[in-house]
Amino acid sequence: MYSNTIINWQELIIVPWEKRNPLWQDYSIDCFRVFHGYKEGSKGTVIEKFPRNDLLH
Repeated sequence: MYSNTIINWQELIIVPWEKRNPLWQDYSIDCFRVFHGYKEGSKGTVIEKFPRNDLLH
């Protein structure tokens, strides 16, 4: 079942992005979950940062 709801990704991701700012600044950390949808408002969506690329699933 699909929903006609439009997600404002910029609004949804800004808080977790800023909350993880220390991870972005620490060069000894090379991978982490940027966005966890179940906790942050888009159930089933995950954004992860890896050394050479990012993954959205």
